[in-house]
Amino acid sequence: MAQTYTFQIHGDPEVKFRQVQQLAAAKGVTLSGDSTMANFSGLVTGSYSRSGSIVTVTITNKPFYAPWSTIESMLRDFLES
Repeated sequence: MAQTYTFQIHGDPEVKFRQVQQLAAAKGVTLSGDSTMANFSGLVTGSYSRSGSIVTVTITNKPFYAPWSTIESMLRDFLES
């Protein structure tokens, strides 16, 4: 079952994308795409799209032992910090 989240980012979207890409890589997640649309895979799999400062993230696969609340919290830390 997929889950979709929406976040507002702050600052330059290109800079934020590079930061998120580095953070994701450090956690073993590969991010392919650009600051407006990308797919990611690793411990979690999904995609994201950005329109202005709004980012929509859809998680399509996650470990069964990771609660959705933990996934959302990690995404929030990545995107809204």
